[in-house]
Amino acid sequence: HATTREALAVTVLEGATLLEVRRAVMALLGEGKLSEVKIVKVVRSGGFAGLLDTEKLKGRKELLALGREFKLQALQVVVHIDRSLGVRSDMQVPQGTTIRALKDRLCAKDPTGTSKPEAFTLQVAGSNTALHDDSRLS
Repeated sequence: HATTREALAVTVLEGATLLEVRRAVMALLGEGKLSEVKIVKVVRSGGFAGLLDTEKLKGRKELLALGREFKLQALQVVVHIDRSLGVRSDMQVPQGTTIRALKDRLCAKDPTGTSKPEAFTLQVAGSNTALHDDSRLS
């Protein structure tokens, strides 16, 4: 964030426009108003100037934004390792955590140290569809 210096990570395609970046930030924050996330640059006077939505990323990895603060909620996550045995792991993670990061945390908690994140999948309770590693929790 340009004024609060909060950081937020989103994933977009390499050739994405700034509008696509704005929409990814909005989705992560649960924000419905496009006007609440503006991509800006610093100008000589020390202020900020908005960048065009049609502008491409052009290899940039960091951008400044104005609008709403990047406060993410803490999420309570329960992962059932073996539901029939009552084996589960309860964690608190920030909103926007990737499934891969969640799997990494699960592996770090394995007392045997043998679990590997690529060796298992996670899914929402009641679903048979595996969540992609780059999916984010919201």
